[in-house]
Amino acid sequence: MNLNIGQITLIDLIGMLERKEVIINRNYQRGSDIWPATARSYFIDTILQDFPFPKIYLYQAFSKETNKPYKELVDGQQRVTTIQDFYHNKFALSNTSKKFKGLRFR
Repeated sequence: MNLNIGQITLIDLIGMLERKEVIINRNYQRGSDIWPATARSYFIDTILQDFPFPKIYLYQAFSKETNKPYKELVDGQQRVTTIQDFYHNKFALSNTSKKFKGLRFR
């Protein structure tokens, strides 16, 4: 097993998800709607305040169908879908975020 520690920006992660370069495997991931709105707001607030948050783990595999590599999300689905939903303006921050209450990405 090879372990590669790398960093990508959040906007790059969103792009990779949209291009299907990162796949969320629903066979072993919990549902994407587990976090309540307050937890989602608190997590985005954490990012905006530039506080650290747990790592997101990806597994790289190779698709025989497309003949290209892809990454599969192993850990971090709630965080990733929250980031993606906030980026796509799907929710505003709640009063959990004192500084950014009511803020949407756009």
